[in-house]
Amino acid sequence: MSNDDDPLRAAEPSFAAVLRQSLFGKDELEALQAPPGKGLAPAPPRRVGRLCLESQGVNIHAATRVRECARDRLEHLVRYVCRPAIEAKRLEAVGPHHVRIWLKYMVLESLVAWPSLPQPHFWRDKEQREVDFVLPHRDGPADCIECKWSAASFSPKGLAAFRNLHPIGKNFVAAPDVSAGYTRTCGDLTVQFTSLVGLRDGLKIE
Repeated sequence: MSNDDDPLRAAEPSFAAVLRQSLFGKDELEALQAPPGKGLAPAPPRRVGRLCLESQGVNIHAATRVRECARDRLEHLVRYVCRPAIEAKRLEAVGPHHVRIWLKYMVLESLVAWPSLPQPHFWRDKEQREVDFVLPHRDGPADCIECKWSAASFSPKGLAAFRNLHPIGKNFVAAPDVSAGYTRTCGDLTVQFTSLVGLRDGLKIE
């Protein structure tokens, strides 16, 4: 993915830089603009084990030895060394030399990390109309979240089908190209368009 084709880079440059670094192994963090004189000096390495240091999100192991008869440990070491930085199922090919991270996984990880939220669910009916995430509250309402790389690509078909069955709750479209949140009426629906960061405020998370 080139920088020019990455809408996340403009909306959330720090998050985009970390993702690109994990994908391509490039030091994309150097491209971020920092206040004059402050820079982006990395934190010093932190010891996380007797022979292991953590530096900039990477574990560095020293003097790791596995005897030839310890097949289980050897297999574990090979799996650890060869595993990708990001699971293949989280990536999507969108053209020659271009890949894209599934936005749903990024949003899901945030929803799970916010403990005050109900467990997120996926919804789909027999006509294959779907909503990316539904957050059902104990008192009855259910908040809906649709994830789009571009807010312009949002279609209310899935939300409308869900709201015919469960009319009470907030509707969100989370898109990295939304710089300032806004509300739009789509048929009978009131939908809040927000950035990934603004979604936290919209859900009223403490």
